[in-house]
Amino acid sequence: MGRRNIDIARVLAAMTAIMFFGVWSCVTLFGDTSEITLPGGVKMSFVQIPSGTYQIGNLADQHDKRIHTVTKKKTLLMGTYEVTQEQYKSIAGVNPSYFIASQTDYSSGYSNTASQPAEQVSWFDAVRFCNALSINQGFAPCYSSQSNTSPITDDDILICNWNANGYRLPTDGEWEAACRASGTAVFYWGDDTSEATIKQNAWYEMNCMPGSWTAPHAAKGGTQPVGTKLPNRFGLYDMSGNVLEWCWDMPEPVVAPGRREGSGGVCRGGSWSNSADRCSSSLRTWYPPVLHLRNVGFRLLRTP
Repeated sequence: MGRRNIDIARVLAAMTAIMFFGVWSCVTLFGDTSEITLPGGVKMSFVQIPSGTYQIGNLADQHDKRIHTVTKKKTLLMGTYEVTQEQYKSIAGVNPSYFIASQTDYSSGYSNTASQPAEQVSWFDAVRFCNALSINQGFAPCYSSQSNTSPITDDDILICNWNANGYRLPTDGEWEAACRASGTAVFYWGDDTSEATIKQNAWYEMNCMPGSWTAPHAAKGGTQPVGTKLPNRFGLYDMSGNVLEWCWDMPEPVVAPGRREGSGGVCRGGSWSNSADRCSSSLRTWYPPVLHLRNVGFRLLRTP
């Protein structure tokens, strides 16, 4: 996507949100955006997430009623979209995704899947991508292994250098703060759980899963092109639905600050195959970090 197309899409999304909600107060100005160029001329855009104090959890959310706050002292850059198949292949050299043009399961198989989120990417794959992109863009990689292996292997204990200026996965708290965008409701668009409203904002089972879906729904099942639903108040797309997103955290306690050792990786945001309640801002689930799942991808973050 070119910068001009991104800007036009953001303006149209804001206008749609205004018409949908009916009041200007429901729309917050998007953060500043930036764009980088990957090999092959592939573009990747980022939204500025302002520093500040954000509420995590919600009493009305069955998944996390533990309300607390997190304070972000630095401005962050978060991927406007989930990492796409085209972007992943540009850096990694391969496209591991299940939902490609030749796929027909779930009545899927768009003729061009470049703008659909990369999935069947393990947590370790996502970490390796972060480091590779950092090097490609001239930044310091955030991740290293305890054994100093290069590249990182699937059985390494990893260390994150929080002072590095490269790309990384968001922490669990960073992800939810960015998703809520200063909101406190169950979903980033509010507490409206009507099917019509959710379909305006998310790709989930009722518009992506043949056999479950109801009209209106996607032309094909499975993942969908990124950025085709309404964004949140920061201008981030697909924070609910499409694919679950890997975070740095794990369900077990960390070994030490910046160091990760355990049997699972936290995922956020719900996916094309999930019910509406699993697309809430508080929902977290986890999977072994070596799994390649067709409903799990990732989104990037960088501290400039």
